[in-house]
Amino acid sequence: MLVEELVRNGVGTFFVAPGSRSTPLTVAAARHPDAKTVLHVDERGNAFAALGVGRVTQTPAAWITTSGTAVANGLPAVVEA
Repeated sequence: MLVEELVRNGVGTFFVAPGSRSTPLTVAAARHPDAKTVLHVDERGNAFAALGVGRVTQTPAAWITTSGTAVANGLPAVVEA
């Protein structure tokens, strides 16, 4: 449902740094026919990749990560955005 709404609002690419708590969201993005998923295990690099694609394409991109310190690793990209 969340992925469907994000796609409906223009998100086409989901950058995934996988973890156990984000698995349902990752699976939903991977199964959605209009969503592209990009897998990368480094949260910081993944978040910056989402930022870069968003800037280049002028469309929103999503960053999916797990909980805890993984979120903190992506904060530099959030601040840059």
